[in-house]
Amino acid sequence: MGRARRCRFCHRPAEVVVRQANLPLCREHFISWFERRVERTIRRYRMLGPGERVLVAVSGGKDSLALLHALKSLSGPMGFEVSAVTLDLGIEGNSYSKLSVETASRAAKALGVEHIVVSIGDRYGFTLDEAVRVVRRPPCSLCGLIKRYALTDVARELGFDALATGHTLDDVARFLLSSYIFTSIRELVRQTPVVPPKLPGLPRLIKPFYESLEEHIRAYADFLGLNYMQDGCPYARTAPTDYFRAFLDEVEARSPGAKHTMVRGYIKHIRPALLASLGNKIEPIRPCSKCGLPSSGEVCAFCRLRERVLRALGKA
Repeated sequence: MGRARRCRFCHRPAEVVVRQANLPLCREHFISWFERRVERTIRRYRMLGPGERVLVAVSGGKDSLALLHALKSLSGPMGFEVSAVTLDLGIEGNSYSKLSVETASRAAKALGVEHIVVSIGDRYGFTLDEAVRVVRRPPCSLCGLIKRYALTDVARELGFDALATGHTLDDVARFLLSSYIFTSIRELVRQTPVVPPKLPGLPRLIKPFYESLEEHIRAYADFLGLNYMQDGCPYARTAPTDYFRAFLDEVEARSPGAKHTMVRGYIKHIRPALLASLGNKIEPIRPCSKCGLPSSGEVCAFCRLRERVLRALGKA
């Protein structure tokens, strides 16, 4: 049997090995390493500056709770302010939405962070459950549309400079691969660590975990003892099997650092080439005539969805 590995910095038994760097770390030094990595990502892509206010989307899962904790830890040294928001989507299965709000509220209270809860049903007149019953679209697609809209809408209303989501390096790599295989070029070029405001008065969208692996996020959350939701959304079982996840995990296992190389190479080389090739072929963004949020057409996708659902529910 081989000798147990020791932390590179204190020589205590290592609890994590960062494989792409062959870096064994104890619990304490892993937490420090992880937060420094998030800080470097924020600085590299100029996500946040001193005096700015960031609204963190918190669902109660490990990624969002870890993001809230990391940003709160970095807010003092980096000089920005942190608040949290949770969307009550009205998902009744497994009491998912209720537990999501409760879990996020406990975490925000423990950190001393302002927590905003937004009921989709109260704000827009319908829940995700109702939208799923009315519209023949995959639930995950509807959920994504509703969350993107509502989070931006709330951040705009409250005057935040940035809206942070817990998208991980794994998420980005899967999206890049999927977009390439299905030649979704316009979606591909939008996959960036920072999305500048498309219209005046909107927050920039940021992904502080853009260069952080899910396995490291989970270790960070577990080492901190974060009480995140173990059970996923009940609609997740309706999503297509994610073959890309399994494929990319296999590549990463065989070649540690492959996901990072893929994503960094996309930002540095592939995206600029795609933008140069597309030229002015990307549809211009304009304010939705109904709500004023960004849209590629006269009326945005959310307002069209809302009108359709409310009409079917007899609320229009």
